[in-house]
Amino acid sequence: NRGQVLGYSFVCGGMERIGVWDRRGEFQTYFAEGTDEVPTISNRLLFNDNNLIVITSVSSPDGEAGRNSYLVPRPGTRLNLADLVEDSPPEFNPSLITDINAHGDLIGVDFFSGGAFLLERVGAP
Repeated sequence: NRGQVLGYSFVCGGMERIGVWDRRGEFQTYFAEGTDEVPTISNRLLFNDNNLIVITSVSSPDGEAGRNSYLVPRPGTRLNLADLVEDSPPEFNPSLITDINAHGDLIGVDFFSGGAFLLERVGAP
């Protein structure tokens, strides 16, 4: 409704700039991956009305493929979702986030267990 589009500006097999095009068609980079410092390559992005971006469906590098999802709460900051979840089983892998609501609650699937999950955001306005 705000005229924004979330997406990638990327070099195939290389750097992926994740960001938002505004209604004037200008791209603002929120996070860059596929670099030496951050070698992650992802395949799916989500965001809500509060510009909380979810990076999910990670395919590379091998140690992260099918295991991690990330939150980008503001430009330049990426947080591993698994590090933010309290009281989860040690083998929990938030590998695919399928949706996010305006409050920041997430639903998704753990590829390894095959189980669906709901992560409710607590302690945030």
